[in-house]
Amino acid sequence: MKMSTFAEQFNSEFRNLMQDPQSVVLQLSKLQAWVLFCHLQLALRHPENSGPCAELAREIALMLEKALATSPALQQIAAMGWVEGLPDAIAVSLQ
Repeated sequence: MKMSTFAEQFNSEFRNLMQDPQSVVLQLSKLQAWVLFCHLQLALRHPENSGPCAELAREIALMLEKALATSPALQQIAAMGWVEGLPDAIAVSLQ
């Protein structure tokens, strides 16, 4: 398939995806959701990650934060993930 044909096909299919009102429902454990939240924070700290997709990702991350960071320690760690210049990972033993 030629690249222009592929790009046209993708654009058409993506427009359809954007206009589809049906929601996608994910069933995640709280641990899986926390890991996704942390990875979104990490990706959003990249200096070249900007624009409409980054803003949508930030909205999703904030929804996850509200649902998951329900105790003082989790709130503190979640807040640290938004701060520029902090280490990319905080080691936590899950054992």
